[in-house]
Amino acid sequence: MSVVFKPKRSETASSIPTTADLAVGEIAINTADKKLYVRDSANNIQAIGGGLRVTDTDSTADVDILKFADTVDALFTIDTSSESGTAIVRMNYNSDQDYGSIADGVGSGNNIDYGSI
Repeated sequence: MSVVFKPKRSETASSIPTTADLAVGEIAINTADKKLYVRDSANNIQAIGGGLRVTDTDSTADVDILKFADTVDALFTIDTSSESGTAIVRMNYNSDQDYGSIADGVGSGNNIDYGSI
């Protein structure tokens, strides 16, 4: 006879278990987000798989897909060896780049010159 293994689970998107939900070493799954969670020995809930964490100087976000828009010139590189577990996107430009008009939330445009990158 086979054994059915059913970890704690949620079908609600973005639902993350708390330390009150899991014992150390116990796992849970969110089927909507396709992520596994485990409570580690330091009593933290850790996500396992299911996406990427993207960080810039102002914010951090969890994403499932990371896309790069510069498919014409391909003037960037992705460095995965400088920092363990991290992908760093590096631009190959040394000159002043004007990225043109970027529409804001109400539909008007702003000309933005990001300067030298």
